[in-house]
Amino acid sequence: MSDFSPGDKVSKGNTISSGDEATTSHQFTGSVWILGTLSASSHVSASAFIGNGAQLTNLPGGGGGAPTDASYLTLGTNGTLSAERVATAGLGITLTDGGAGSTLILSSRADGVTALGTGCDDSVYVSASLTASCDTLILDNKKIYFGSDTDAYIEYDESGSNELVISGAVGGIDILVPTTDAGAMQIKDNDNTYLTVVTTAGQQTVQVNYGLTVTDNLKVNFGSGQPPSSIEYDANGSKRLVISGSAAGVIITGSIIANDINSGSIAGAGSYVGINSRNELVLTASAGGGGGSPGGSDTELQYNNGGSFGGVSS
Repeated sequence: MSDFSPGDKVSKGNTISSGDEATTSHQFTGSVWILGTLSASSHVSASAFIGNGAQLTNLPGGGGGAPTDASYLTLGTNGTLSAERVATAGLGITLTDGGAGSTLILSSRADGVTALGTGCDDSVYVSASLTASCDTLILDNKKIYFGSDTDAYIEYDESGSNELVISGAVGGIDILVPTTDAGAMQIKDNDNTYLTVVTTAGQQTVQVNYGLTVTDNLKVNFGSGQPPSSIEYDANGSKRLVISGSAAGVIITGSIIANDINSGSIAGAGSYVGINSRNELVLTASAGGGGGSPGGSDTELQYNNGGSFGGVSS
């Protein structure tokens, strides 16, 4: 080992310190300033290198030293780096360090309140299925869109109608109900069922459990023909319920009770319902007679006297 005594030493030009590289080393006590290029066929060691070490060659790992002022991402601070960033787990993020020569695993879990994006113009894409084990909240006046072109949506309109708005696509909305179900779909509140769709085989029907109102001057149409048969309350005209039958007429089955039908001049035996000159249903007499006042005196025989009853004693 060669020993340089203390004191300032200035070497101009090329300075070569020879020795057996395997057994000989050169030791400097204090700082060594090199204004130029330092090369070595073996390792160069020091307690510290001042400068960026860009001109050092033949260092372990080859090439020059890495810059110390680059923006490194590290797991902790380092005294030789001046611009490193330390990886720190944020809300819902877990860092698992496998140690030197291994891996760093980042895992996420949304605990508490997690905000994705900073405004309504941001988009968050999820290329997997979403499963919610708790309630899902959509804030007031915000839409859930369906379709790549936002063709349909559902929204709670808090600022306007205060209603849940379902806006269908151009092709409409289909509600598919299960088959063979006595309550395939129901419209109800907490206590009452207003409408039930029954899909039980052979019993398919729509059951209305409360009153059904058709407003003035609107028809309930029957049949697919044109014009169809209909029932309408004619509020603007006759103020009557109008039953418009088909071309073949109307068949009414079962008993008919008419408590307020207009009475004709006869209401005794042989009376029947007829139509007067005003097209009103009235009670009228049979064409065979049986009405009117007897003619003559008591015990006299009755005969037709010019369309009226007459009496004769023998």
